[in-house]
Amino acid sequence: MKKNKILAISVATIMTMSTVVPVFASEIISQDVTTGISVAETTLPGVPTTGTTTEASVESTIESDTYNNIDGDVEANVETDEEVQQISETEINAKLVQRATELGVDITGLSNEDARTKIREALALQLGIDITGLSKEEIQAKIKAVMHENKLNTPEGITKIAEKLGVDITGLSKEDAKAKIKSAMEAKQLAKLTETATKLGIDVTGLSKEDLKAKIKATIDENNLNTPERLAKIAEKLGVDITGLSKEDAKAKVKAAIEAKQLAKFAERATNLGVDITGLTNKEAKDKIKEVQKETRETTKQAHKETKETIKEARKQVKETMKENHKEKKETHKAGKK
Repeated sequence: MKKNKILAISVATIMTMSTVVPVFASEIISQDVTTGISVAETTLPGVPTTGTTTEASVESTIESDTYNNIDGDVEANVETDEEVQQISETEINAKLVQRATELGVDITGLSNEDARTKIREALALQLGIDITGLSKEEIQAKIKAVMHENKLNTPEGITKIAEKLGVDITGLSKEDAKAKIKSAMEAKQLAKLTETATKLGIDVTGLSKEDLKAKIKATIDENNLNTPERLAKIAEKLGVDITGLSKEDAKAKVKAAIEAKQLAKFAERATNLGVDITGLTNKEAKDKIKEVQKETRETTKQAHKETKETIKEARKQVKETMKENHKEKKETHKAGKK
């Protein structure tokens, strides 16, 4: 009886521990502060045609491009731009309906944009992604990142991604194959950043990946603010009145509004983390949040490691208890025959 009780407790422990994920982990990991705020849309890679960017639109566009080899269409479940170009708008709509049906989402009567938003939200929920305060581009990037990571955890997914990247993983273990693929993706991402920077006339000599992102962002922002049409569009999106202002005054007012919007976003994330950023500049706030996020990730990683060890020990105890119970039943059965 006592051993049966121990067995029940051990099984309960495994079930409980295997479903435990610290609350802060799901909130923090899904919101990387390096993806700032997107106040408008910009086409990347290449020279932007509309709106302005923050680090979000630069980074998420390039990263999502790397995750699927080319951007593709997340909501319609089309993996690459090449595939998107080969199918008609009607087929895209049909794929949106199919994806919505698979997710149990009703998009009847919705415009394409509203349908995509609803599908995006359902996908994020299914994948366990917290999209609070994230822009469309950020959500798409997060979805692609998680889906990509999920693919890397299956042999078929690893093989498919390796083929797309032109990486030979013949004879490699799962972990070595994943490492080689991730390395190839890093190289592809850097190449994409370099290509974008070159198109924008940026000297890439000696620049790191992070420096390239920052330079690209700054250049695109400046280009957008130097074009009257784009400046007016950005001001309108931000709700800033620049009527009668000179170009320089209008730029200054728009920049101040962007800064304020970014700071509000950092304040929201800081509150979620329990971080005080009072009196800090945007850069200082961003750096502080990133530091706390890094610490949180390490804590989460350690918590998962300890959870794994606890589950392993509990399973071992269950196995031993079951073995002992089986032995006792066998002996009891044998004694009964006598």
